[in-house]
Amino acid sequence: HSEDLDPDDERLREAQMMADFNALIKGYGYNTWMAPGPLQVLAELANLNMKGAIDVVLTTDAAIFCFDVRNVIRLDLGLQAATDPVEIYSSRALMRRGFSRAFLFFITVVVRGTDCTAEIAYALADSALPVILLYATETMELEELRDVLLRWHIQFCNELAHNPHQVLDQAYPSLVAQVPEDFPSVQVVRAYVRSPIFTSIFGTPVCKPTRPNTAQLAHLYRKLFGWHGDDLVWHLVSSVWTGECLQDLCQHSRAARHEGLGRNAIQQIHSVKFRDKSHSAFPSYLVTIWITSVMPVAMEAIRAAYPEEPIQGASNVSASLWIPAPILLSAAPDLVGEFHNRKAWLTADELYLPAIEK
Repeated sequence: HSEDLDPDDERLREAQMMADFNALIKGYGYNTWMAPGPLQVLAELANLNMKGAIDVVLTTDAAIFCFDVRNVIRLDLGLQAATDPVEIYSSRALMRRGFSRAFLFFITVVVRGTDCTAEIAYALADSALPVILLYATETMELEELRDVLLRWHIQFCNELAHNPHQVLDQAYPSLVAQVPEDFPSVQVVRAYVRSPIFTSIFGTPVCKPTRPNTAQLAHLYRKLFGWHGDDLVWHLVSSVWTGECLQDLCQHSRAARHEGLGRNAIQQIHSVKFRDKSHSAFPSYLVTIWITSVMPVAMEAIRAAYPEEPIQGASNVSASLWIPAPILLSAAPDLVGEFHNRKAWLTADELYLPAIEK
């Protein structure tokens, strides 16, 4: 942010940006829920995931594992383009590999609060420190917790300086001098573990998506992104309606062709190939879908608001998109079978590699 920018102007811009994002999200058919701060966001998302209101938490923040959460998709945006930046976790798979909540909580607190590397934190996690830290934070009131954390701090520094339980490859006395005196902060650990969850206080919000509001999105695209005429139609076809198709397929929608963009909107499967370089990637199918159920709605809204604007792309009746194999195989196995009967060089049995362990 510019130092010359008036704080009131900055807050106004942020409020307007938030309002615009909320309008877009709701235009796509989803709800929004405000949390008071970053850690509260993670707490709310974890709670919604545990209650089944949302299927998965999508985040770049590893602190999500400090909370009770069932399924996480974590993005590592720092990875090279040739590497899959998506990491998928389930609580069951993590537990089977020994990554308990106490372990993950300890790793997060240590790596973010000290100069210890992740490797040192992992090694220290074999001690009693993680269990003590999580138990004390979850069960003790403020003053008692302060006393326990003081003793925990001494024990932590002793493990680093002298390695009495031989969990480290060597002692690290130089790191002890870098450990803050108030580590771990009472406020920090309580924020991770005991953040107030407003969705528990006021009830779980309804998270079932509805269909995108094509007319509303058309107006928002013009206002926020400056898309006009055929450019606007192109973005509706390539982004909004292809995404709606994937959503309908994931929900196994079998609406008639004139009512939705799910299974019965599929016109043809053209080809299949691996499109990603990840070692765990699965193929995707190039599919054409009918868009006759949504194009007239968008055109009516645009022409009513901007009658002078020429639009040539309104005659489009279909769109193409790549659909990941697991989604298409689940929603339309008959169409996939028919495609492979024509293209016998690749069988459907070869296409699915589970991404989330049950």
